[in-house]
Amino acid sequence: MSVCETCKGSGFVNCSECHGKKTLNCSTCDGKGTVNCSKCNGKGTLNCRKCDGTGKITSECKACGGTGWVPSFNPSSLGKCEFCHEGYITSVCPDCDGSGRETCDKCDGSGREECRICYGSGREECFYCHGSGRKTCDDCNGTGEE
Repeated sequence: MSVCETCKGSGFVNCSECHGKKTLNCSTCDGKGTVNCSKCNGKGTLNCRKCDGTGKITSECKACGGTGWVPSFNPSSLGKCEFCHEGYITSVCPDCDGSGRETCDKCDGSGREECRICYGSGREECFYCHGSGRKTCDDCNGTGEE
């Protein structure tokens, strides 16, 4: 018997997928280490929680108590409140300054979050060789001899 030329007698060769590196680009993040944020879908912003994305806040008018009517000069009649529309006042949302959007608190506005498969490394264990970086030599079936 002679030593196998392919594996030089070791019985193993480098994995043809990872080329002996033991890892591959992560299949979930394509080697980037991050994925689109799961909360904002990669946009970096969300609808404002205070105004629900409208950019406006509606509150009851204090002048008329939300009725839309105030006493007029004639004590027996009511006049339309000049401070509101049908008892309500609409103003710019103070939380989002009227934009209707707020920064996503999960990704801090980047739109990206760490990949949960590779934990941000961009690499995952080679599933062909189970992270060993090698496989049994096909020429000698792992014996190391021809």
